[in-house]
Amino acid sequence: MLVYLSQFDSPDENYKQFQTLSSFHRGVLDSEATSIVCDGFLRTFEYAEIPELLKLIIKKLRINGELVVKDLDIDLVSRHILDQRVDLATINEVCRGSSKSLLLCEAVEGLLAGLEITAKQFDENTMTFVIKARRVQ
Repeated sequence: MLVYLSQFDSPDENYKQFQTLSSFHRGVLDSEATSIVCDGFLRTFEYAEIPELLKLIIKKLRINGELVVKDLDIDLVSRHILDQRVDLATINEVCRGSSKSLLLCEAVEGLLAGLEITAKQFDENTMTFVIKARRVQ
């Protein structure tokens, strides 16, 4: 099963989309998903909830399944604001959605216990990070 967790529409129709944690929890069995993409999903939760949220997401992933986490990186957003590389309208567009937390790539990476990080990249234009990881246990 291919899973897309996001408030935004999935760019790939092969992925089953879930916009809420409860629908994801009911709709995906433990170890059922071969790929889970979290696109802006983590920031819709309080920062203190994210460690348990990631444990639940990882539990739904098969061994050797891939997890992709894409979200805003507050470090990149801050640098763009301080360097005046972006205007207020752009910041509001980038931060759209119901954000409840600010994230750093390194902080999210540190919460991915039991996963092997296979790629990590930053997009300066969208001020986002992408972490790709594989479940090894």
